[in-house]
Amino acid sequence: MTVSEFCREDIIRRLGIPPEKVIVTPNALPPHYKPAETDKISEFRSRLEIPERYILALGNLQPRKNIISLIRAWRRIKERHEMKGTSLVITGKKAWLFDEILSEAGTGNQSDDRIIFTGYLPEEDLPALYSGARLYVYPSLFEGFGLPPLEAMACGTPVIVGHHSALPEVCGDAVAYVDVTSEERLGSRILEIATDMESRDALSSAGIIRTRSFPLDRLADSTVRGWEGIVTPEPGNPS
Repeated sequence: MTVSEFCREDIIRRLGIPPEKVIVTPNALPPHYKPAETDKISEFRSRLEIPERYILALGNLQPRKNIISLIRAWRRIKERHEMKGTSLVITGKKAWLFDEILSEAGTGNQSDDRIIFTGYLPEEDLPALYSGARLYVYPSLFEGFGLPPLEAMACGTPVIVGHHSALPEVCGDAVAYVDVTSEERLGSRILEIATDMESRDALSSAGIIRTRSFPLDRLADSTVRGWEGIVTPEPGNPS
């Protein structure tokens, strides 16, 4: 079993496994991912000293998450008058080769007060974190599924992702796509969505609708059906 059709096709191609033996059981969203109430967002922001206006990125600090490109894209747009008072908030634990990311964020004389690293946050904080953001950016270079964009979408937050790996399969038409390998295009896309209320509202509504396709009971049903197809009773034993 695997979590996406993208992974299924990759497994079949690379390992030569018969297609009928590789079953897709998508990841699912816990029900607590939903738009947070205003007072909970305010309490959360106050506790972590996060400004009212922020662009969010969430993911472990490691090269595959492409955070360095996001930081460089942010520098291209942060001084635009439309982005006045807006910060980039980066949430996630230090994984590997994270020193390069921290070094990139600490270079130059413009970054220190406009890029905030929160470190790891417990899951109970995430709905408020997502809900308070003007925009969630997921610049990851490769994903077998991509659960964080769904979490953000379920909280009503507009999302930007790359058009590659499993992300189009998971996110459908409910997100804004961009070439995340281009710092210029990534920065322009962030600026476009962050400053266009109509686009944000449309993505917010579409995202919430999209996430209804990933309830926990769907995951449970597909997993049970998968195991029923894999596990067969021994001769003489009841099924």
